[in-house]
Amino acid sequence: MSKQSLIKKLGIKYPIIQSPMAGVSTIEMSSSITNKGGLGSIPLSTINFIRQDSIRKLNDIIDKYKSQLNDTQRVNIVNLNFFCHDIVSGPNTKQTENWKNLYNTTINSQDNFEVKELINDIEFQNGNVSFKEFEQNKDQFQILLDYLVSINPKIISFHFGIPLKQTIEFLQKHEIMIFITATSLAEVIKLLEYGIDGIILQGSEAGGHRGNFLSSDYQDEYLTTKALFLKTKEYFKTRSIEKIPYLVPSGGIMNTDTINWYLNQGADAVQLGTIFLSTPESTTSTFFNNYNPLESDTIMTNLISGKNARCINTKFITTLTNNYYEKQENLPGYGYSYYGYKKLKTQIDPALEDIGFYLCGLNHFQIKQGKTTNEIMDELIKDLKY
Repeated sequence: MSKQSLIKKLGIKYPIIQSPMAGVSTIEMSSSITNKGGLGSIPLSTINFIRQDSIRKLNDIIDKYKSQLNDTQRVNIVNLNFFCHDIVSGPNTKQTENWKNLYNTTINSQDNFEVKELINDIEFQNGNVSFKEFEQNKDQFQILLDYLVSINPKIISFHFGIPLKQTIEFLQKHEIMIFITATSLAEVIKLLEYGIDGIILQGSEAGGHRGNFLSSDYQDEYLTTKALFLKTKEYFKTRSIEKIPYLVPSGGIMNTDTINWYLNQGADAVQLGTIFLSTPESTTSTFFNNYNPLESDTIMTNLISGKNARCINTKFITTLTNNYYEKQENLPGYGYSYYGYKKLKTQIDPALEDIGFYLCGLNHFQIKQGKTTNEIMDELIKDLKY
């Protein structure tokens, strides 16, 4: 495949894909990146497509995206992203108690009766229903598939796992490319069995949730983006592969020189997220425009959502981690833990207690504060060579 192949298929000018960044990115961000010639991404992990109103919600999002494009006829120039983790059972009584005890112990305002009541009154729901669960609800799932085909996005991508092969083939039959995240060579090899179009090679530097789906967190090799990319390339050289997927490195990529290096080494595009965190189009821009990046470290933690994610190691995260490892008691699974945290965060006054979960990559210290998404894109594409 030529280096221009993916760009032409996507109908974009530059091999830059925005990381979906659920809960952080906005339609304003994704449309700005598409307008500048990259590929904007829209995260859909918070929509439960088993519910009857889900398609209306998705349609509203697509309409908003379309309204902000320079060319409203190009609404399909987009990457729609789903979470595809294993289906998680609801928490038992002990897991719920452990979570509430952990948060009561952690939050500095624990002696405030109102805050303790907020924590104790939380009832856990699944805030991130897996795409795999949608697939099991056949009637409603077919409605979702039909809608996706009708808007015909250039890419539908999956994080945390793989949908059914029949789902992949159905979407591909309607000329929608399927991209899936891999964090190890073993996951890359597994994805080859499904005939997907592209692989997001997520290195350990990447911010947000780590997309590992074969190895557990404690078995994870945590390959860097460069190591995972080069290892995958070497594997491809030694095997006869009928359909070689597009390779898109993701993690730690913060400037044009790094993009050019990956493109020169054979990457088809790159995926970036952290570089946009301080822009006004990011929901966490206030934090990232006011923190000191050289005095802020990151940590990989599963204590907020139930799955490993890289974030700023704030006082809250440090205290939460220390308190957890004193007992290491079992907590609710992914989706349920995250729901509890989000519910609590919306009800606690930040001035009283900052319990922010500031997702970002290892190279966050290279963020350029005070710039818009458009300005960041202008800098990235200025000396791009591909």
